Amino acid sequence: SAALGQDLATLAGQTACGVLASDDALELMRQADGVIDFTVPDASVPLAGLAAQARNVHIIGTTGFSAEQEAQIEAAARHAKIVKSGNMSLGINLLAGLVQQAAATLGDAWDIEILDMHHHHRWWATMRLFWLARTSKSALATAPRRAIFLPVAR
Repeated sequence: SAALGQDLATLAGQTACGVLASDDALELMRQADGVIDFTVPDASVPLAGLAAQARNVHIIGTTGFSAEQEAQIEAAARHAKIVKSGNMSLGINLLAGLVQQAAATLGDAWDIEILDMHHHHRWWATMRLFWLARTSKSALATAPRRAIFLPVAR
C-alpha cells in the first residue's frame, strides 16, 4: 500500500502523531496507548492476543462471542488490560443494571421477556438482547425457566 510508512494521523487528515502505517500489527499495538475496538468477534479476538503480547490496553465494545472466543479473551486478559462490554451506551448499561436488579428481586419463579422495539431492523439487535439475557441470568441462582428476547417489528 502507498500508505505504508506514512504517519497514521496525517493519513486521517490530522496533525502527525509519530505512528507510521505498517503491516506489522504487533509493532503498531506496542506503539499505541491502547486499542478501542467496536468490530466483530473474529477481529476482536486476534486484537486481544496482540494486546496481550504488547502488554497493552484493549477496550472491546463487541458482542456475539462464542464460549471459545470468550475463553481466548480471558486468557489474553492475563497479560493485557482488557475492558469489555457488550454495549458502551449509558442507557443500555443502565437498562442492564435494572434487568439484573429485577431478575434478582423477582427470582426464579418469574419469566423474563424483553422486546427490542427501537433497533429491530439492525443486525446487532439480537446480540444486544442476548447480552441482556446473560445479565438477567447472572442475577439468578439458576437460569430462568423461560426467557424470551425478541426484536419486534413495528
